[in-house]
Amino acid sequence: EVRNPLSGIGGFAALLKKDLDADDPKLRLVNNIIRGVDSLNETVTTLLNYTRFEETNRSRVEVSRFVQDAIDRFRQDNGHRLEKINFSTRCNEDCRVNIDITLVRQVLFNLFSNAVEAQPDGGEVVVSSRVLPRQTATARYADRLLLGLDETIVEINVEDFGGGIKEEDLDKLFAPFFTTRSEGNGLGLAVALKVMKAHSGDIAVENKSEGGVIFRLLLPTRIVNENMEQT
Repeated sequence: EVRNPLSGIGGFAALLKKDLDADDPKLRLVNNIIRGVDSLNETVTTLLNYTRFEETNRSRVEVSRFVQDAIDRFRQDNGHRLEKINFSTRCNEDCRVNIDITLVRQVLFNLFSNAVEAQPDGGEVVVSSRVLPRQTATARYADRLLLGLDETIVEINVEDFGGGIKEEDLDKLFAPFFTTRSEGNGLGLAVALKVMKAHSGDIAVENKSEGGVIFRLLLPTRIVNENMEQT
């Protein structure tokens, strides 16, 4: 019901744009209408993604390859925003996990976008992964995840070197419609958390002592032998 009138507004605005000369001052107003429609459509899509039940279609992936593919795709889609941003990876090549590739990629895209916006003058985004020994996993995240006797946690970390997040806002970040950005809709991280919960996982966030923020995606994985191989 929201999208139908939006489509009409966007369609008529596009027709108006075709009738205007490049130097017509009204062109700026038409472009503002089109951008507004696109923004509302994006908000509707995000809201629908949040309210629907996430069904996962999982496959076993090698995390370092998955992360690099996500970075490459994000660069392709956002090249104009990344001129002053350097991405680097520190991923354990033996780290594997069962995930819905499309859904978790969307979570990474959201974290990448937040990291870029946190560094408007340029900087670095570091993506790392590791398999936690089971004792470490249970000691660190027992209050977040209930692991099976044959499970541990794979961490996928995204960190930036921006200004950090106010301490009083850390506990609110994943609440629907809460945002610290003037143009944000407050649903990106809420959707990300829902995706992780659908994987029986979670997201942790903390400010770094040297500045910036680190988000940790926590994904349970099954231990198949004492050498910490996963399936």
